[in-house]
Amino acid sequence: MKRLLRHCTALSTASNTYTYAVIGRLMKLRFCLVVEGPHHSRCQWKARMTIPSAVMLSFGLSLYWSPGVYLIIPANQVSPVRAFVATVMHTWGVVLMMCADKQKYFVLQLKKAVIEDGWVAWCRNTNYLGEILVYTAYAILSQHWFPWVVNVFSWTIVFASSIAEKDLSFRRKVGGEEYVEKAGLLLPNVAGWAWDAFLAPQNWKKVS
Repeated sequence: MKRLLRHCTALSTASNTYTYAVIGRLMKLRFCLVVEGPHHSRCQWKARMTIPSAVMLSFGLSLYWSPGVYLIIPANQVSPVRAFVATVMHTWGVVLMMCADKQKYFVLQLKKAVIEDGWVAWCRNTNYLGEILVYTAYAILSQHWFPWVVNVFSWTIVFASSIAEKDLSFRRKVGGEEYVEKAGLLLPNVAGWAWDAFLAPQNWKKVS
């Protein structure tokens, strides 16, 4: 019994720092989503739900807590480099997700048109890119395959269908075809941005 208690104590001590870190990040993200709730730009989150669909959604969202579980059981030794990479990814992910969603919500209050500037100027799905960065950071910290399974399932089923639906919506609007050609699907069109910022003919006139 004493040996078991010593093992549990060592287990808790070894994993406490990064366990608290990932749980703190999860709580910060949930707080951001609660604050964002009344002004969320994604209409599917505003639809009314049935009790069965609410139960299924609660179960699905609970799987996002799995990285925290794998940080506790078993004891998970996270290197400083891994913790640094995960922290940077998480921070950038929250910024991209929140800012893109807020821009979309408030702009659409004024006009129902294609948004092609600001956070979505060179990437059509900046908010989804941010979410991917956030949950990739959790999976990196967990060092287990299960959070990756949850992430890949969410990205290929939920995100992919929403992204495809959004692209179809773009193409039906004025200027949508041009925007789809200009902005990257999930990653920013860096080459297009560099050309527009530095190499386009209109910039030569400014320099001269």
